[in-house]
Amino acid sequence: MGVFSISKFIWDDKVSKFVANTTVSIEGVVSPTYSQGATASKVLGGYYDVTGFSAALASWYTTLGTAFPAYLRSEIYLNVPTKMETISLKTLAGVTSEVKRDTITTTLTGYSFIFNNASSKSVWNNFKGTLKANPREDQIALTIGIRDGENATAINNNAIVRNIPTLFYNKLGFNVYIRGSKVYLVSMGDSKSWFVLTKGTKDIPMQTIYKNI
Repeated sequence: MGVFSISKFIWDDKVSKFVANTTVSIEGVVSPTYSQGATASKVLGGYYDVTGFSAALASWYTTLGTAFPAYLRSEIYLNVPTKMETISLKTLAGVTSEVKRDTITTTLTGYSFIFNNASSKSVWNNFKGTLKANPREDQIALTIGIRDGENATAINNNAIVRNIPTLFYNKLGFNVYIRGSKVYLVSMGDSKSWFVLTKGTKDIPMQTIYKNI
């Protein structure tokens, strides 16, 4: 192979190549590290475990674990059919009993904090929202709705921990990247803030919320 001196290096749309000089072309295969295109449609209709986050969010989650030692994990729901069960409890003379149980099926979009409750196992505390019109096919944007669960108000009242749902429902939304089995939601308002999601394993997720009456 000869040695060439490159005097220009430009993209030629006609041949889809970078062209050096007029006789030598350099070809390559583009291999992106994440899926491109309609990534938003690929994640909608599913729910995910939050399995990681950027360093910018680390202090928030550290505070979450410290302020709420019963915290187990977080789940993110993106327009997924979900069974919501509410169990109302009443305590008399130190004895807690179930008063009633209501179950509905709803389409949930939201960020859920899950806590261990010794008497009732896992307890979900939801920050529910709705999807806005997607800015682009690789983006999602959400608006916050109601919150429920026994720790939801306490989370919202914690100046540091409430940053998590606030970021999730930021006004600009997220870019959606898919890399292997991982989904990355990168804040469009701050590219240093992102969540790492792994697909959940339940066919139809069911959340149980215990309420004392």
